[in-house]
Amino acid sequence: MFFGYTLPEETVLDDGSIDLGPQLQICTQIKWYIRMPFFWVLLYACAMSWTRWVDPLCARITEWMIKKAFDDEESRTPVRRGSSSANSAIGEKEVERSLMTLLPW
Repeated sequence: MFFGYTLPEETVLDDGSIDLGPQLQICTQIKWYIRMPFFWVLLYACAMSWTRWVDPLCARITEWMIKKAFDDEESRTPVRRGSSSANSAIGEKEVERSLMTLLPW
């Protein structure tokens, strides 16, 4: 945005090597001060859009994956009543529920 919208062209020399174009020069101060507010507006618009739509979507996907992983694992493992594994499974389930209540979604 501040260096311009086009790149200098590369030159192919006779021996087949590529000569890169001149280095990019930053724009003048007037253009810089005019473009800076547009840059910040664009940056904040992208950040706001990301937090409004992408983050909640990722959170729902992550929650679905956690639910899918833990629900499938518990339904596959048989638990005998009165054994120590039953007590640990119940404790893990209670811990999972208490952690899920702390999450904002």
